Amino acid sequence: MMKQERNKIQIRDDLKIVFEKTVNLRDKYIALGFHGLGGIGHLTTRFLVESAVEQGIGERVGYVIGRIIPPFVEVLEDGKIGFPYELYMVENVLFLFIRIQPWLDDQPILADIFTKLAADNGVKSFVLFGGVDVNVFPEDRKELPIVFVGNDIFIKNVNEILPNFEIEAAPKGILVSGGISLFLEFSTYRNLPAVALFSPTSKGILDKKGAYNLAQKFIELTGLPISLKRIKKEIEMTQMLLKQIQETPPIEMPEKKGEDEEPSHVFT
Repeated sequence: MMKQERNKIQIRDDLKIVFEKTVNLRDKYIALGFHGLGGIGHLTTRFLVESAVEQGIGERVGYVIGRIIPPFVEVLEDGKIGFPYELYMVENVLFLFIRIQPWLDDQPILADIFTKLAADNGVKSFVLFGGVDVNVFPEDRKELPIVFVGNDIFIKNVNEILPNFEIEAAPKGILVSGGISLFLEFSTYRNLPAVALFSPTSKGILDKKGAYNLAQKFIELTGLPISLKRIKKEIEMTQMLLKQIQETPPIEMPEKKGEDEEPSHVFT
């Protein structure tokens, strides 16, 4: 009888990780988020990475390249380009910064190559960022918490991986989809701890406040010396402007008298 070999899997090698600098990943975290519900995963990563770079405690150390990478780059300061998938090191955390939402074909490959990288280099745990629909919580609940979903390896060793991890478990029965689910599955397959943190949000919005709350929670859990004061101020300014717009009375247009209504004015 042929024995099944563990940790053997075949996936097309259409993406590869390129390191621009030497990085020691032993006992480090790998953190990332996809665009997903409320844009929470992407925004959380963006807030953390960009704030760390601004404060001089984070730097780009690599990127992902390949034949099926999205055909877009983000224009950065001074005309520089941002790859769809970039790597930033901030103290003991390697961030996979997903600027452009991956194609569906990319997502299992990203999960495969990064969990293999983690297994080969003694990474401590994956931490994934995302949003959870507010409708999964009871209607009478006033304050909605950040919640988590973790694989067995993480839950059994949570006190060693993230001390003081006082986060509520996600409601039973909900489905985790997309890139986050793939990273959870591939991490489990390769015997790696992985946890996904979800901030409550709503469909059809870009939820900067929810992402800020999740980024702040990650800072508390890991002790990263990142300040999010600029992000908080920008969110407060936006909320204040929206409030002013909502409180401004509508402008009443004067009625036109004695003029015939033309069809072109009615059917627009």
